[in-house]
Amino acid sequence: MYEKIPDDDYRKLLFQTRGQLYDIMTPLEKYGQKPFVDGAIEEIMEIIEKFGMRVRGKEIPMLLGERRNPR
Repeated sequence: MYEKIPDDDYRKLLFQTRGQLYDIMTPLEKYGQKPFVDGAIEEIMEIIEKFGMRVRGKEIPMLLGERRNPR
């Protein structure tokens, strides 16, 4: 099992991750995608947090609150 890191370190990692995602997705803003970039970053962050919880053994679903691409 992975050890849980202190809350301050966890919040710092989330902040850094969100910043990295923003840097990656910023070019999309040039094509009028800013509203989608902001929403996508928040959804990716939710998935990242759920992944971290699963890695540490918490049994939660990996799905987002609502599906964006119904089949």
